Amino acid sequence: MVQPHNVRERLFTTVILQYFPAPPPFQLKASPNRGSLQLKTSSPYVFLICLWPFVFMAIWAMWKSLRDSADEKPLLRSLNWPEAKGTVLNSQVVWGHVSVTYEYFVNNNRCTGEYDIGLTPVLPDRDAVGAAALNREANQELDEFPTGTSVIVRYNPQHPEESVLPGGR
Repeated sequence: MVQPHNVRERLFTTVILQYFPAPPPFQLKASPNRGSLQLKTSSPYVFLICLWPFVFMAIWAMWKSLRDSADEKPLLRSLNWPEAKGTVLNSQVVWGHVSVTYEYFVNNNRCTGEYDIGLTPVLPDRDAVGAAALNREANQELDEFPTGTSVIVRYNPQHPEESVLPGGR
């Protein structure tokens, strides 16, 4: 009489492996223990597959630091630029950030600029606590830049249309 575990092993090793063979570096073999299979590989590097989440996180961290440094470069370049007095034209919430549009005058030429303030992302929740916190943060940023408020603007002397809004007012 054939035991059920032998039927499963025989079915797996004969029928399934015939139509769906294991990938080249792997070999599936029945072990001497009842009802178990062993995974054998010819490559010692196959187990590096387990490291892909760490590699992904490292790539993501590098991308994020490069993106953040790209946001800081204009501000660092502007430390030696001249300042001008500007006025806020409009401030509004746009796709998870507050957008502030301002104008300033350089040599009697009107220039405009835009300043984006990123909001802290929140996870969706059932009670909308995160959305309420995001709304409060957006309203605080909007209150800092009402229409008509005077702001200090730093502009590039070679290209006056290039400007930054350092630290708000």
